[in-house]
Amino acid sequence: MQISLTVTKNNDVSFARRPGFGSDQFVEQDKNDSFKFKPSVTYRFSQKVNGSMFFEYSSNNTKRTGKFSFFEFGINVNIAIR
Repeated sequence: MQISLTVTKNNDVSFARRPGFGSDQFVEQDKNDSFKFKPSVTYRFSQKVNGSMFFEYSSNNTKRTGKFSFFEFGINVNIAIR
């Protein structure tokens, strides 16, 4: 049995110089905050069959589109044919 956990967090901000002659001020153009949490378990049932299961929560918040989040769940089964 193998257990893994992935956690990712990103914060990105972009700036642009304010228009105008001799202006040294910068204005925030875009902002992106994202977070991802994904635990997973892999198990070997026999020599030819193994499977895994995962759960994922992801959240993304941008200045242009607002907040978006989702939950995802999945099961994978691999069968070796030899």
